[in-house]
Amino acid sequence: MDSFQWITVTVSIVLGLGITGTLSGMVALFRARGTVRFDWIPVTWAGCIFLWQLQYWWAVIELSGLVHTWTILEFAVLLLLVVLLYVASALVLPAQPTDRDGDMAASFEHDGRWALIFISAYFAVALFANCYLWKSRAFTYAQVLDAALIALPLLYLRTKPRRGRVFVTLLYVAVSLVAAWLNSPKAY
Repeated sequence: MDSFQWITVTVSIVLGLGITGTLSGMVALFRARGTVRFDWIPVTWAGCIFLWQLQYWWAVIELSGLVHTWTILEFAVLLLLVVLLYVASALVLPAQPTDRDGDMAASFEHDGRWALIFISAYFAVALFANCYLWKSRAFTYAQVLDAALIALPLLYLRTKPRRGRVFVTLLYVAVSLVAAWLNSPKAY
């Protein structure tokens, strides 16, 4: 095994745990469907985090061709990115769907919304890594999309009326789908 394969093992373990957490939260919500007041907003944010977990796992393969010698900083940034995704996935949905009297909206407002800070931090670190570690060109469409993916979760946290939160959530979904499609290698 070369150094990149060893690095991806560590990243894959943490990423796999995060994906397991996201899927487990979804299954727990399904099982508690009779006792939980469903709210689609937290589930939508969880779906977006799941999308980014899969996109990260797919895109990390590309790094084997971009980086020939790995430094501890590059490894730490890769690990930080996956840890941010893990924490976002662990927070977005309740561990016990019956928390907060089975009200998903209340649970998301109390604990789940913290996931949005971590997903914003994920894109801020990704933007740093792309610009400074992997030397991508400045002011590309990918960087503009990353800036939107940093700002939208923070905007959600600042928005109070549900109508505004619905709009921000739907806009985040649209930007996420476009960014994931454009930023993902189509084949290896």
